[in-house]
Amino acid sequence: GQAVSVLKSGPGPATFLLCSGIKILLMETGTCSLERDLSHPGLKPVTCAQFNHNGTVLIHAGIDGKLGMTDPNKGELLCVWLAHSFPVTSISLNSDLTGVWSLAEDRSLVFSSIIRSHHNKVWETLIPQQMDGATEDQEAVRGTFSVGPDSDHILTNAGGTAAIFQLPPVTETEATDSGVSRTLALTKVEEAGAVTSVLWGSGDCCPALTGHQDGAVSIYTLLAQ
Repeated sequence: GQAVSVLKSGPGPATFLLCSGIKILLMETGTCSLERDLSHPGLKPVTCAQFNHNGTVLIHAGIDGKLGMTDPNKGELLCVWLAHSFPVTSISLNSDLTGVWSLAEDRSLVFSSIIRSHHNKVWETLIPQQMDGATEDQEAVRGTFSVGPDSDHILTNAGGTAAIFQLPPVTETEATDSGVSRTLALTKVEEAGAVTSVLWGSGDCCPALTGHQDGAVSIYTLLAQ
């Protein structure tokens, strides 16, 4: 069988999402039985997915660089658009739930509107290679990111190591020519263990967490400047 690429709880309290290859399945948690098959023949294998705030829309991305939205209640594919030229590795809704950030294997970061009926892709930039001399393990890591509490910065491992970048002002209707600017490098290229996962926590100190290939987890307290 195909590897499982996505496991997400929801949209209901007793269901979860399972994505494997081209299959997008809503499963009953108690019996692990199929509740609804959301798969569509026009979609390529899914790499990541996320429900909106109330579970009425599923946003998903695939190996073909396309993003799409599906109604999990009706099982209807609502729309699909091309966001990247390479497989998508991570997605995240913005704070007001009107758009989605997506990251691909080539380090391209895209913002797409999910409330516009056409031309969903609004803005694109490339996460810069963070340091020269990255090891093969660091370069081969699957890129992921976590949006900060104020939605104006992202923490990502794309480009070799973990770093925080400031995002330009982007809305669902207005693009900008600005790219991202690095504000803080959390890990150094010579440190052992490639960064494989990141998380930007919530709360007063909003800690940043990085998971490493050697099994270590680092926690950083970010102080306001």
